[in-house]
Amino acid sequence: MKKIVKETGSIRFTGNAGIDCICFKAHRTNGGFSLLRNSIAVYMNEKGEIFFKGEEAAKEEREKVNYTLTSIEEKYKTFFKKATTIALIMSIIIGFIDINLVRIISAIFLLMLALYFHPSILVLFIERIRGNKDVLRITRFHAAEHASINAYSDLKRVPTLEEVRNYSNYSYDCGSLEQIKTLTLMFLIAIFRLIPSLIVYMIVIAIVTLVFIYIPDDKFFFLQFLVTSNPTDCEYKVAIEGIGYALKGLETMESGTELSYSDKIRIFSDLLQGGHKFSEDVCKYCSNYKACKKLMTGNIQNKK
Repeated sequence: MKKIVKETGSIRFTGNAGIDCICFKAHRTNGGFSLLRNSIAVYMNEKGEIFFKGEEAAKEEREKVNYTLTSIEEKYKTFFKKATTIALIMSIIIGFIDINLVRIISAIFLLMLALYFHPSILVLFIERIRGNKDVLRITRFHAAEHASINAYSDLKRVPTLEEVRNYSNYSYDCGSLEQIKTLTLMFLIAIFRLIPSLIVYMIVIAIVTLVFIYIPDDKFFFLQFLVTSNPTDCEYKVAIEGIGYALKGLETMESGTELSYSDKIRIFSDLLQGGHKFSEDVCKYCSNYKACKKLMTGNIQNKK
């Protein structure tokens, strides 16, 4: 089984799969707070040469992906909306004929309703199976993004091509996990409608919903086969270089990077509550370094 790794340490990565690239954002963190962020978009041209562009290109690529997927989703939502309406009407009509069939039609109604409100996960899966080239590239880049971040989190350095192949296409921190969890719950609500007794159905749904509320999103990582495809060496190479470019850019940023006013309030509040740990190595990159150090030193002296 390929390895999945939770991110640790002061350097973290987030990524977004594009149609033609992978967008990476490298973070230098302290606790849950990012002191520095460096966004890039990494491409491979027709000659196999890999290059990167800055934050503006990353933003444009994310907008391009959103536009592409939204256009596809609208077609599916139209179908699901019609199917939902038909199922609702049929359940009302059949209710006067055969009450047992109502459960089946109601299950279909709930299933179509779930897909209408959360089409993106299934759309990626179906369109990939249908051979949509844009979606296939997105899902391959998505998997390579996960594998490269898993590898970096484990090795604490940029991996080689041979190394990255040993890491999973799945991630405990994937942005799609929340949608996957919600869609899974809605699917169960639809399927359990086949239970003969309405009272039993309501009790089961109440219990399942409560259980799902307390299950962490990362427990559904195995369902990421819906949104990923096995990468080729092309996607792996782009991901590896992307990790390297993002990390290098982060390391060459000037110390004393200015934070927003709201960030300063958050970081001082976090520090006072003990959630933000002062570190010479990490905090020296922040414009609040001297103030935090003075505050932290004062707190230590007061405790003594």
